[in-house]
Amino acid sequence: MVGGLTRVALRSDLFRLWLTDLIAHEASDLLGEEVLLGDAVVELFPARVTLRGLVVRSAETGEPLVVARRVRARVGLGWSGPRLRVLELDRPFVRLNLNDGALADFPGLRDDEEDDTPSDPMTELPWDELIVRDAELQLAWATAGEPGGELIVEGVNLRPALVGGLVDLRVDSLSVEAGKLKQATTDLRIDNIELAPDRLILPDFGLELPILRVAGRVAVIFGGSLGGHLALEARAAELSQLLPEGMRVEGDLDADVTLGGTASAPDIDVNLAGRPVLLWGSPGGPESRYDFGELAAAVKVKAEGLRVDPLILRWAGGRVEVEGDMAWDLSVPHASVRAEDLSFAQIMALVGSTPGAWVEFLGDAEISPPGHPEPAPAHRPV
Repeated sequence: MVGGLTRVALRSDLFRLWLTDLIAHEASDLLGEEVLLGDAVVELFPARVTLRGLVVRSAETGEPLVVARRVRARVGLGWSGPRLRVLELDRPFVRLNLNDGALADFPGLRDDEEDDTPSDPMTELPWDELIVRDAELQLAWATAGEPGGELIVEGVNLRPALVGGLVDLRVDSLSVEAGKLKQATTDLRIDNIELAPDRLILPDFGLELPILRVAGRVAVIFGGSLGGHLALEARAAELSQLLPEGMRVEGDLDADVTLGGTASAPDIDVNLAGRPVLLWGSPGGPESRYDFGELAAAVKVKAEGLRVDPLILRWAGGRVEVEGDMAWDLSVPHASVRAEDLSFAQIMALVGSTPGAWVEFLGDAEISPPGHPEPAPAHRPV
């Protein structure tokens, strides 16, 4: 009888109205944004909470940041008490805005600027199972307040796989726009993903855009290790969208990427290889051609920036070697360039200046900041 009375009380309009207002108020304080909620329902058997008509709006601009037709959470008992067993999201919309690499919204989730103590990395997801139906995700970024680009992912579905404990991902469309660069793909599928409370493992998967093809495997232990390998094939011709009018690039560029370290402090090794060719000219006029030759580079990506050691360019009959460091603010604390056996005649031909040069010599040079070229004597008479 007590259970029946409790069930009646939980379903009463008065309780649901009180609970709806309470959840909206607490969520608003937590996120630092305006939260609206249409309805909240509590059920005892099975133990779950259902929210309908959830809207989170920016307190500053009024822009919708999160919208969901329905959110359902099933609760169970774990070793440390109540735990979120299953989280279901029906038609959620999420928009995140980044400014200078930092999240511009949800001020309530940011670290206290006056507290220098670093926050602990996440070691476990707050749910055991996640089910997503027809989601839309948007990510926009800006630098110094100037729009930089936008990523839109539509038709996202995450559902249990045929293999127990795994999930399948389906994406109807993915598009990215950054300046003049516009890329899109459809029907992205990744099967048998391991999404456990303490880990995310993407098995062999592939993603293809007009500009880039990606294949690989990634494993993340939350609060622990990061591992994986990615093979990238970039189509240089698509990069022409980023160049000034009258310039275009040809050729392909391949990269092998090895992931290591941790999710909060990754170590990423990138090996590049390719033969890019730059072409430019005025509309209707002749086109000049600049062949960079064979390119190979080893790049290490760390929290503080990039380390190139080395970049080797076999060009103009000789060899150019570059090594150095670049911070994320584009400053270059250290760099050096060394060239050996460069042919003057081949340089003139490669840059389209003098295809039939009648002057020839080989030369070496070494340059390091602040920039002091040291040409070696020519190996042959002029």
